[in-house]
Amino acid sequence: MDGRSRRLYDRGQSAHRRPHASATGRRSATGRSVPVSSIDVIIPNYQYGRYLPACIGSVLSQDVENMRVLVIDNASTDDSLAVANELAARDGRIRVIAHPVNVGVIASFNEGIDEAQADYFTILCADDMLTPGSLKRAIAILEENPAVSVAQGRGHIVSAGNAVPDELSAAKPAVWTVVSGPAFIENICRHPRQGFVDFTVVRTTIQKRAGHYRKDLPFTCDREMLMRLAALGDVARTDAVQGIQQEHSNNISSAYWQDFRLFLESLYGAIDKFLSTGAMDGRQSDRLRALARASLARDAYWSAMSHLVRAKYREAAGLFRLAFGLLPRLAILPPIGHLFRTKGVLSRAREIFVEASWRS
Repeated sequence: MDGRSRRLYDRGQSAHRRPHASATGRRSATGRSVPVSSIDVIIPNYQYGRYLPACIGSVLSQDVENMRVLVIDNASTDDSLAVANELAARDGRIRVIAHPVNVGVIASFNEGIDEAQADYFTILCADDMLTPGSLKRAIAILEENPAVSVAQGRGHIVSAGNAVPDELSAAKPAVWTVVSGPAFIENICRHPRQGFVDFTVVRTTIQKRAGHYRKDLPFTCDREMLMRLAALGDVARTDAVQGIQQEHSNNISSAYWQDFRLFLESLYGAIDKFLSTGAMDGRQSDRLRALARASLARDAYWSAMSHLVRAKYREAAGLFRLAFGLLPRLAILPPIGHLFRTKGVLSRAREIFVEASWRS
């Protein structure tokens, strides 16, 4: 498949079914038993007992027949383990692994990969939720397109404790766009900040080939993994909301989101490490790395200017250093065009200058 994308509508039923050892069956129009695809949902948890019922409930309510939910608890000291065990006692699809010590969330991701046995695989953070029908939609597009390695949909952020919007409370059809892996990777390098609240379902055979998440990328290991998966097959994307992320002060990545320089550095680290694996040929890797450096440098430059006009001189200096380190020419040639190409930047700039004028 070339870099062009094709759009596919969710038809609700899979055109291709692959057998699985533990699959239950359904009857086809000819009366023959047709295997039902299976999925493993991995839920790493630490101190999120208050979120577990909603998280696990959103999984169990999916219209998917052959499912296993694996909760991996990292020595939580709250009621997480009691909550998980109580839910497991009520539903045989749930299995709980309790670690005596906290091995870290990335180690739990990798344990989930090792434990995966089903046709498909997804990781769901314990404070997140799936939207109705999301797994069925993702499995259907993967079944219909054997060349697709991963199905990815949008996430919607809500403040913890707030109700999920009514429009996300019922299953709806989705329109999918399938793009080639190289085209998807190039888009990440051109627009590194896009798609950070996304939910994915992966073909397990592809996940096993891609291997483990990198422990040296604590904040962006998922972005680097997504690029590895795209190097092994096509990617199906939908603008339908596939999951809900709850925003709260204890989010694993809260410090990362609050430090924009760390955010940009972590993004570049993920892209650079992926391109250093040899998954792309040398000249292509150099070109993609240059795209990522330029995009992130422009973001760093204008963020530095924003901090500067608000008298946040230390933060501004760090961002300028990052911008000039990634793209030295910005020291003499500001990226003016970036303001007009980036959605919402001009209105944000107006807000910043108004704020600065009030301070002066």
